[in-house]
Amino acid sequence: MFEIQIDKIGLRVGLEIHQQLAIGTKLFCKCLPTESEEYSIKFTRKLRVARSELGEFDPSAVFESGKEKTIVYHGNPKNSCLVEQDDEPPHDLSSEAKDVVLVIASALKSNIFNEIYVM
Repeated sequence: MFEIQIDKIGLRVGLEIHQQLAIGTKLFCKCLPTESEEYSIKFTRKLRVARSELGEFDPSAVFESGKEKTIVYHGNPKNSCLVEQDDEPPHDLSSEAKDVVLVIASALKSNIFNEIYVM
């Protein structure tokens, strides 16, 4: 039987967890993360491929951009701002969110890197 030697192939595995943090704001702006049934804002986007912070293109983004879809979004002015609509650059990443994530990562005894890349 063939045995894979992990240390020789350089395999690295990461864990991605999606969780809404109870920090009172969204990740890149000061909007409140409230739920609403009212959507009076409507805007559209087309996916455009851009290089990541590492200078690479995401293969799935390249594939999806070839479909030339128009995506329609609906928002509420109480919890949706220009950042979310891509009409204003993202603000700094919430320091409170970073603190919460570092506590969680520490509790899970994760290896914490000194750089953060956000997509």
